[in-house]
Amino acid sequence: MIQMSMFEANPDVLESGIEVYRLHGMQLYGEHGPSGHADLATIELQQHIDGRWMWATSVYGRNGGRGYGVMPKWGNFTTDHAAAKIAAIKELLVHTILVLHSDEQDQVCRWAQSI
Repeated sequence: MIQMSMFEANPDVLESGIEVYRLHGMQLYGEHGPSGHADLATIELQQHIDGRWMWATSVYGRNGGRGYGVMPKWGNFTTDHAAAKIAAIKELLVHTILVLHSDEQDQVCRWAQSI
């Protein structure tokens, strides 16, 4: 069963300046009961030292997933923050279709519309 947080439109901002948008997915259980949530989907945005914006995405569902962290080596650059967010959402939706079950796809699509 997938338990979702409210559709948070505000990212976590890490010390490194990376903005991380998260859609919590499955409840994780450890030896002593619930131990947090696995992220069903994430988007990372970061401004490069040259002023351009980079993005990265990941999706992980019941059957596995795919993803990567934001880094210059991937070549995902745009000129502004809004364009990076749009590019990341488009990429995330493609990965969602390729990897996730239909119920998980619906959740990610609704979440992506909220950010």
